[in-house]
Amino acid sequence: LSYVIFAFFVFFVFSVIRLFKLTRKGVSSMAVSIRLDPEIERRLDHLAAQTGRAKSYYLRELIEGGLDDIEDFYLADATMERVRKGQENIVSGLQVRKELGLDH
Repeated sequence: LSYVIFAFFVFFVFSVIRLFKLTRKGVSSMAVSIRLDPEIERRLDHLAAQTGRAKSYYLRELIEGGLDDIEDFYLADATMERVRKGQENIVSGLQVRKELGLDH
C-alpha cells in the first residue's frame, strides 16, 4: 500500500513539474502544496528530525532522483500508445542491421 501511495505522490509531483519549471539555488523556485498520507508524513517527519534536514530537502531529493525514472516510464508508455495507434514510425531490426551494413 505504501508503494501505491508513494507512486501516486511521485506521479502527482511529476505532473506539477511538467506544468512549471523548477530550478535550483534561488534562480527561481516554485512552492508546491500536496496532501500526504499520514504514515508517509510521519516517516518524513521522523527522517527530518533524525537528520536535521528540512522535509523539503527530502521531497526535492525524491523529485530530482525519481524524475528520470518517471520520464522514462511515462514517455515510453506514450510512445507505445502512439505505436499501437499507428502514429509512430517503427523500423524492424532487420532494416536497422541492413541500413548499418551489419548484414553480410
